[in-house]
Amino acid sequence: MEDLTRKPPAIRRALAAAALVGAVFLGALSATDAGAASSSTAHGCHWVSSLPTNVLRQGSTGTCVKYLQSKLAVPADGIFGHQTHHAVVVTQEHCGLQTDGIVGARTWDALLHWCRE
Repeated sequence: MEDLTRKPPAIRRALAAAALVGAVFLGALSATDAGAASSSTAHGCHWVSSLPTNVLRQGSTGTCVKYLQSKLAVPADGIFGHQTHHAVVVTQEHCGLQTDGIVGARTWDALLHWCRE
């Protein structure tokens, strides 16, 4: 797989936008995401006010990681590895968030509610 971290920021943003748009067309991001967890893959996450409270980072595992991966349109193996970390960083950059690769409240909110395109 190609290392996208070597691409210029504008290219990475364009690729992130394309991935998010593709996820919308594939149904990975839907209106039901705004409410409480409704899909079976989301049951591994703890939810408060329509947002998972789980803080995920490289090395995290489990069904909540699978749910995150489904939102990022990366293979959902439940292991927060390099590919998931890269997708999180690119998404954070696209959404104007701190690019730390950690999925906390702001990143969850962006993914599920306001930064979908």
